[in-house]
Amino acid sequence: MSEARRLHDQAEATLRRGIADGLRAEELSSEVAQLVGVGTDPDRTVRAQVDHRGLLTDVALTPAAIAQGTDGVSSAVLRAYRAAVLDVQERARPLTAAFAGQPVDLDDTAFLDDLDALLRGPGVGGHA
Repeated sequence: MSEARRLHDQAEATLRRGIADGLRAEELSSEVAQLVGVGTDPDRTVRAQVDHRGLLTDVALTPAAIAQGTDGVSSAVLRAYRAAVLDVQERARPLTAAFAGQPVDLDDTAFLDDLDALLRGPGVGGHA
C-alpha cells in the first residue's frame, strides 16, 4: 500500500469515527434532555423535582412542612432541591460516561508530519 493511500485511509477512518461520534452525541443529548431528578428533605416533608439542567420544575409540600413555618419550609425545600440535583446527576452519569470515549492526544502530530512529508516529496527533510 502506498504512503498516500495509507494516509487517505487513516483520514477517512478518522472522519467516519467523528461522524459516528457526532450522531451518538445527538442521541445522548436527547436522552439527557429527558432526565428528571427527584429528591426529598430528610424528614420527607418536601419533594422537589428538577429537569436535566437542574432547574426546579415541581415542589410538593406536606402539611407537616407547612407547619414548620417560612424558615423551616425554605430550608426543607433547599435540601430537597439539592437531593433532586444529585439524583439527576447520578442518572446522567452512565450516559455521559458512555460518550467519554478515548482521550485524544493533542500533541500527536505524526499524521500531519507524514502528510507534510508526502506532499513535499522525497528527500525534503521528512519521513518519506
